[in-house]
Amino acid sequence: MIGGLLLVGMLASATTAACPDPDDSRRFDFDESRAAAGFRVRAGGIKVRGDFQRLRGELRVGRDKARACVRTELEAASVTMGTESLSEWVRSAHFFDAERHPQLGFRSSAFAPRVLLRGGRIEGRLTLLGVTRQQSVLAQRALCTEPPDAVCTVRMLAALRRSAFGMRASRGVVGDRVDLMLRFEAPRSELEVIDDPPTQ
Repeated sequence: MIGGLLLVGMLASATTAACPDPDDSRRFDFDESRAAAGFRVRAGGIKVRGDFQRLRGELRVGRDKARACVRTELEAASVTMGTESLSEWVRSAHFFDAERHPQLGFRSSAFAPRVLLRGGRIEGRLTLLGVTRQQSVLAQRALCTEPPDAVCTVRMLAALRRSAFGMRASRGVVGDRVDLMLRFEAPRSELEVIDDPPTQ
């Protein structure tokens, strides 16, 4: 699978290059016990939040650290909200339609790994309700522990229009904008290169 939308201090452009070759890259599977994903949407005049209880994902970093890619899949049937009735509604055909579309996911285009460390924009493709569209994601500046085994907590945020994915139910009550959030951990050593200046 998290905090709300925040300003990103330093933006970096995504590259159009292909993702790293599996035979020439390192793969880091998300630790599901330490990863999280959720969303916020305005309903009845207030913002409500949902959380996905099951997710899978991976970060793949080229051995030259020039390119990286992120992939994640969320299980729609695992989403929960504040009450069971809201949880049932958000899993229903009125929102995520978990029975017909059990997964939603994001696959990034290639980007420089340091974007996850410093913050920046990542491009990719989001699949929701069986519809796949281009989607920009903002990575916040990572929070990292100290060496020698430094680990960084990465947060990625995306704003989308649910109507663009065919989610038009309850439009008079539920807002069109949905904010998606993802958090996972990655080794700091994979996000920086030797000539990077030290970060504060």
